[in-house]
Amino acid sequence: DKLRELRAYRDEHQTCDVPCHYPANPQLAIFVKCQRRQYKLYQEGSQSSMTPQRVQELESLGFTWGLRNYKKRGPNKNRKRPSSPSSSVGETMK
Repeated sequence: DKLRELRAYRDEHQTCDVPCHYPANPQLAIFVKCQRRQYKLYQEGSQSSMTPQRVQELESLGFTWGLRNYKKRGPNKNRKRPSSPSSSVGETMK
C-alpha cells in the first residue's frame, strides 16, 4: 500500500515530500504527484478520486499539497540564503 510506503519515506526523511524523480521508489513519486493532482481537482470541484478521508490520511502524515519548487530541489538539497544587505553594509562601515 502506497500510504505505508509514504509513511516509511517520511520516517526516514522527516518529510512526505518525495521528489518527482526518486530512483529508490519511482512508483511512490508517481503516487505523490497523483495525490497532488487529484487534490487540486477536488478543490476545484472537478471530477477527482480524492476523498475527504484520503485528505485526512495524507495530512495526518504531514503531507503538503503544493510544492512547485520542491520538485527541482529534491529532499536533501540546501537552499542558498540571500545575504543580508544590512550585514554587508555594516561590515563595510567598520
